[in-house]
Amino acid sequence: MEGQGVEIPFLHLSPGTSDDVHGIMDLMRLVRRIAQVAILCPLAGCHGTGLGRGTPEGDAGGSEPAAMPDAEAPCQPIAGGPYWLEEGDRLTFAVSCASGLKLGPDGFSFDSLPAGAVYDSETGLFDWTPGLDQAAVYNLVLTVAGTGERATIKIGVADRYNDPDNAPVVSFVDYPEEFGVPVINLATSPAFNIETYTDVRVTFRGHVYKGQGKFRGHSSLDYLKKSFTLKFSKDDRFDEPAHGFRLKRKVAITTTFDDNSYVRHRMAYEVWNRVTPGPVKMQSFSAVLFGNGQYIGLYEVTDWIDGNLMEDSGLAKDGNLYKALTHAANFAAKPDLAEGYLKTEGVPADGQPGAYDDLKDMVGFVANSQPGDFQSNVRGRLDLGDYRAWVIMTTAVLGTDSFGKNSFHYHDPQQGLWRVVPWDFNASFGQNWNTTREPPTGDPDEIAPAWNVLFDRLMHDEVLGPATRARYRAVVQNEIRVATILALYEGMIAEIAPSARRDEKKWRPHYLTFTRWADRTDFTTFDGEVVYMRQWIKDRWAWLEAKFNGPAADSGSP
Repeated sequence: MEGQGVEIPFLHLSPGTSDDVHGIMDLMRLVRRIAQVAILCPLAGCHGTGLGRGTPEGDAGGSEPAAMPDAEAPCQPIAGGPYWLEEGDRLTFAVSCASGLKLGPDGFSFDSLPAGAVYDSETGLFDWTPGLDQAAVYNLVLTVAGTGERATIKIGVADRYNDPDNAPVVSFVDYPEEFGVPVINLATSPAFNIETYTDVRVTFRGHVYKGQGKFRGHSSLDYLKKSFTLKFSKDDRFDEPAHGFRLKRKVAITTTFDDNSYVRHRMAYEVWNRVTPGPVKMQSFSAVLFGNGQYIGLYEVTDWIDGNLMEDSGLAKDGNLYKALTHAANFAAKPDLAEGYLKTEGVPADGQPGAYDDLKDMVGFVANSQPGDFQSNVRGRLDLGDYRAWVIMTTAVLGTDSFGKNSFHYHDPQQGLWRVVPWDFNASFGQNWNTTREPPTGDPDEIAPAWNVLFDRLMHDEVLGPATRARYRAVVQNEIRVATILALYEGMIAEIAPSARRDEKKWRPHYLTFTRWADRTDFTTFDGEVVYMRQWIKDRWAWLEAKFNGPAADSGSP
């Protein structure tokens, strides 16, 4: 041990005395401790001459050796975590017993450590600075000597994508999360396009799916950070039970390039799910996306509205489904009552004779029927619960781009009633489709006639209007009261904040110079948008409560 500043005290054993056994035990402890120091000092550095934990510097080892753990006493090992960091960041933590049991050197050990990580069993400290090729999620097993108790310490090391010397993620099976947010890697060749599906391997939560994907969207196609559609085999469906997102045949991967809060779509669907009494709920969650191993950014993953979703919701898969593509899909009278719509499911298919007959009949009824006829027959045509929910939800969050277009209308000819599911909410919660600011004071009574004939009739019909307004008042006071909405919002922000800031580092320069809003000066960062949207929710809900004040009437009829 020369050069380590360690003194080896002389131990005298008197043969033939009763001290023999105790002396041998002391010698064994000493040899073990000398071996520890020989290993650990070059790695962690040793100050002074003491061997024991907590020995004063300069002590010659005169303090009593630390006791070995009692095999019968519980330790309950803890080390904190989970820990999240980027490659190149340093991580240190201490291990201990939650029970308060004090263990001596070698009281704890790790089954294995990542390359470069050091655990000092003398001090109980773990120390590691991951290299640029070590992005992964590590589950380190900590074991207590004597008791055999074990604990798993989770360490997530995020890919430092913006370092010029960065190495690609080695395995996305071992990289299921970043800062607690699930990771999706899309491996495809050739690259995605807008016209046709391309084969893609989707790695998610340690599972590799064989699927197909393509770009999607309209105005968002101009973004460098694009949106995607993914579809999966019926025998190997996409699954994310941690977020209630179960066994999906098709999903939408929605860009957050035009949403500095990163959660507007998720928040809108949470409102929809609470307002609609119908069976079609929209599931969503946030995920970090990689493409062919390269970091893309933070996205929102949502249900894709099609026959599979209808079937999953207990409706007929082969019903007719129409997407409202433009604001002409506003239920107004016009020569072509199907203008603004695209048939996406059902028979006859789009382009075939009679493909839009049932839609034209429904739109014509809304647009042209007299008040008495509308009042008497609307319940036999439309599911009023769904359509009232559409009015309430979109006007509550001011989803301006979903008042007329960006909705799906479903009709099962065997069942009769029409249903609606809204879509696309980058325009909501205080911003418009091009990210301009929207004040929290939009009045549903003014929005209804300006945007949508059906909205107008459901809000202002002398018989149906009072029930719609009563339902509006009831949900604002109950299902979507402000405390509920704020709690959902704060939970989402806490979940995605580190990932959002990572995304912002990559995409903010493009965001600030994007042509559609490059002339503006009221830009926010993620943190600024969080503050803005939180206050907008408070102000909007205060405004709604003031408008729809008074006790909630029975909204079950008419």
